[in-house]
Amino acid sequence: MTGHGGAAGGDKPTLAVVGATGAVGTVMLSILSERADIWGEIRLIASPRSAGRKLTVRGEQVEVVALSEEAFEGVDVAMFDVPDEVSAQWAPIAASKGAVAVDNSGAFRMDPDVPWWCRR
Repeated sequence: MTGHGGAAGGDKPTLAVVGATGAVGTVMLSILSERADIWGEIRLIASPRSAGRKLTVRGEQVEVVALSEEAFEGVDVAMFDVPDEVSAQWAPIAASKGAVAVDNSGAFRMDPDVPWWCRR
């Protein structure tokens, strides 16, 4: 995957963690920090009230940006660690911007038009 390859990541894909300041999002950031070589830029996205906060990712301080259409510009993979209603609204927007949306909620679980993947 060549991805969008933003300046921060070279040829590595850009990942957006939507819900980065929530309980699941912070655990995901911890796991992602252990796999520092996989992703280029890791963009932190959360609610407007969390925008501006800084979280540590791969040993560096990264500023959280507010959830918006613009936040998905240049994103290759958007991981949604948010409530169903947030995923239902924003995952299609991320996909329309060219990102692969990975949703950890149940918003699309029963939708036959949404691909489902599970490691067996």
